[in-house]
Amino acid sequence: CNFEHLEAVTEQVNILRGKGLAAENAKKTHCPEGHEYTEENTIITGRGRRACKECDRCKKRARL
Repeated sequence: CNFEHLEAVTEQVNILRGKGLAAENAKKTHCPEGHEYTEENTIITGRGRRACKECDRCKKRARL
């Protein structure tokens, strides 16, 4: 093992550099309906997941 090839990073950075589910979801730029994940259009749920505000608005309108 050559320690010069290693880089000290946080656990989050290490996970996001990988190919796991968390890394793949973090790379997504749009919701399944095609709305862009922007700071204005994204909410973080109680479970720590991203959700699209526009989709949430559409779902609420459909219930009325």
